[in-house]
Amino acid sequence: MIIKNAIVCDADGERDVDVRVEDGIVTEIGSSLVGENITDAARCLPYPLANRH
Repeated sequence: MIIKNAIVCDADGERDVDVRVEDGIVTEIGSSLVGENITDAARCLPYPLANRH
């Protein structure tokens, strides 16, 4: 899955990027990522979900 136009916060600050997620794991962060399953985050801030056992 590709999440387009997401806001990512890290040690360098905030930036608008695309995020590739495979099997629930972020595998790539960049611009103009392509794939079959695309979701437009419309500048949302995605949060990872904690595993609950």
